[in-house]
Amino acid sequence: MESNLPNLTKGQQNFLLRYFHPDNGKNASEAYRYAFNASKMKGNTVWKEASKLLNNPKVTPWVKYYEANQAEVMKDEINYSARDCFNELNNLLEIALEEQGKYKEPNLSAASKIIELKGRIGGAFKEDNDQQKEQTTINIVRPT
Repeated sequence: MESNLPNLTKGQQNFLLRYFHPDNGKNASEAYRYAFNASKMKGNTVWKEASKLLNNPKVTPWVKYYEANQAEVMKDEINYSARDCFNELNNLLEIALEEQGKYKEPNLSAASKIIELKGRIGGAFKEDNDQQKEQTTINIVRPT
């Protein structure tokens, strides 16, 4: 896909690099100041020029490309599955059930909570949740 994208000037490249930099938070004005000499420009003018740049027919495809790739990278980075959660909860359950503390007893309260969390993730309480929803939708009519 990258080969299909238009060529950018050095300023446009620097603008995009700064715009998508994690420390910048997609602040177009800041990215414009970084890429171009804007020292004598008013804030409103910088904002207008940055907006124009984002809508430039050569820059816009790059913005879309970066956003699509950034979303994919974020998805890969933070993909935390139910299986990952189950594995971590299993480790915690083992720790909770070990004999520990002053009386060398397992932490049954923690173990119980872990089992409940595993059940919620697995959908074991879905039926109970559906019943609660039904109960909360019952209208009580007072006699007049």
